[in-house]
Amino acid sequence: MTEEKMLLLVNTEHPLPEDYHFEIANLSCGVPVDAEIRDALEAMLDDCRAAGGEPRVSTAYRDMQLQTEIFEKRTQMNMELGLSREDAIKKTATLVAWPGCSEHHTGLAVDILSEDRDLPNDQFGTTPEGKWLAANCARYGFILRYPADKTAVTGIIYEPWHFRYVGTVHAAKMMTSGLCLEEYVERISAK
Repeated sequence: MTEEKMLLLVNTEHPLPEDYHFEIANLSCGVPVDAEIRDALEAMLDDCRAAGGEPRVSTAYRDMQLQTEIFEKRTQMNMELGLSREDAIKKTATLVAWPGCSEHHTGLAVDILSEDRDLPNDQFGTTPEGKWLAANCARYGFILRYPADKTAVTGIIYEPWHFRYVGTVHAAKMMTSGLCLEEYVERISAK
């Protein structure tokens, strides 16, 4: 995998390039990901299970249509709570990426939850699986993409379930430095 692909920044300021493409492969659970990360992700999940966890991949690759449906559904939910459409969209955008601006479009991002724990997603970080993955993900080339202390930088709420593949070298450097992907890419670009 190229460094450019590993460090591809996809967010509202950096939409997915129109010519971006990759080969899709299904995980053993049937969830699609970029074929180049499949083995590393399966190894991370297997090792988490060997450590006593029960991780479950809830989502990974999403095409534009699915992201649009998810965004619209959340917007409608917010409107049902009494928000105007404009305010509902603003609130939704803090929880769900705009279509075309989601890392899930890359096949490099994965949402992992606990198999047998019915907790709100934001509590995943307190589970054995969440703790193990946050501590060990870099060994497999993944980072916890949206840490609690980086919401002002990423523009996304704390998502202890969202992991992103950046390769083992970059993941180790990001883990050691405490930088999120936006900060890390900016630092590398400045060199």
